[in-house]
Amino acid sequence: MLRHLTRVVVAATLAAGSVSAQQQPRARVQQADVAIYVIGAVARVRARYIFAGNPGAVSFEYLEQPCAVVGPIRLESNGKQVPYAGEATDPWVRLHDTSAVDPTRLSLGYQITYEVKLAASDVSVPIVLPTSALTGTRRGEPVATIHATLMWNARPIVPRMMFNESTRSWSARMAALPSAVRLSAAGVPNEKCWLEPKNSGGLARVFWALVATLALWVPLYMWWANRQRRAA
Repeated sequence: MLRHLTRVVVAATLAAGSVSAQQQPRARVQQADVAIYVIGAVARVRARYIFAGNPGAVSFEYLEQPCAVVGPIRLESNGKQVPYAGEATDPWVRLHDTSAVDPTRLSLGYQITYEVKLAASDVSVPIVLPTSALTGTRRGEPVATIHATLMWNARPIVPRMMFNESTRSWSARMAALPSAVRLSAAGVPNEKCWLEPKNSGGLARVFWALVATLALWVPLYMWWANRQRRAA
């Protein structure tokens, strides 16, 4: 009887939790537009995001890329600059909107602008992405757009983009945005830059810690196993 009552209470708790979760509005990115302008060894990026539903506390993030240094990032909403707090968790950098978002809003738009210094001819430009999911249409139409205006013989490598002869620019529409756009930026001089993720030092420390642990515990285990064998 007690076990049956416990199951009933647990089931009711789970059901209440699922109902409350369904009642809470979930922010989704309804539209995403990213424009990249490469001038010399600098890529200027402008991203626009429209959220459907009450986004509440909004966060953005970008993945650090080799040979690409992201400059100061400006975050705006409704034409006003938005304060944010940065949080680095290598190799990701997260930006948290610290402004008070009106809880009665049903939609919200953001514009993000920043520059990326390119230090190699083959480089990936980081895209500052919202942490919220990107919602597609019922017909499955893509809701994300990327435009790239490049110089000289430069061209995008990933993702695949189509070239427009009239505008002399590249573009692509997709269901999700990539964390970076890889470019072959002809004319950009190659400089000395870090070619591996910055957190490679942390991975190296973990590796050597594992090696030290194995070097310590393997002899102890062999000693314990031999002692057990002799005792038997």
